Amino acid sequence: MVCTISTCAGWSGRGSGRPADRVDGTVVTFAANLDRTFVDAEGAALRFRVAVDDYVRRKGLDAPEEATARTSAGRSVPWIRSASRSLDLRGQRISAVIWATDFRADRSWLPPQAVTESGDPDHARGVAALPGLYFLGLKWMHRRSSHTIDGIGFDADFLAGHISARHVDGERMAA
Repeated sequence: MVCTISTCAGWSGRGSGRPADRVDGTVVTFAANLDRTFVDAEGAALRFRVAVDDYVRRKGLDAPEEATARTSAGRSVPWIRSASRSLDLRGQRISAVIWATDFRADRSWLPPQAVTESGDPDHARGVAALPGLYFLGLKWMHRRSSHTIDGIGFDADFLAGHISARHVDGERMAA
């Protein structure tokens, strides 16, 4: 199965876009650019899959054929139009947020207790200083490959174990 934004949206997550401002208490406000971001991301994913398929064909590699992925490249999808521009983390009982991108290092939305004096994420192995916030995909987060597609899984496994243990222990998000 190819995981695209549109296929992942049907799971228990939700699309929200980029935070527009600093988090206000437990409420996050999102920028109004989710539609454009979605179209751009789906287009990039499609171009990547085409490039991989072309490489496999050119090299004559023996690779399993994948069923054609349903893609929304170049067009919006209905769930985006209904995506909320804000989210009350406490009201929705969300106790963990994983910020899993660092392509553009705009960290202006992070609350002061989540960043160092220099503005970098304040974390130990992806577990932020602010309870309930996690980082994934940062350069040199824990390993040299932490920001690469073939290295992020090690950090994701660690964070999944940490979050799972936290919920078993009954810890909740701090206010």
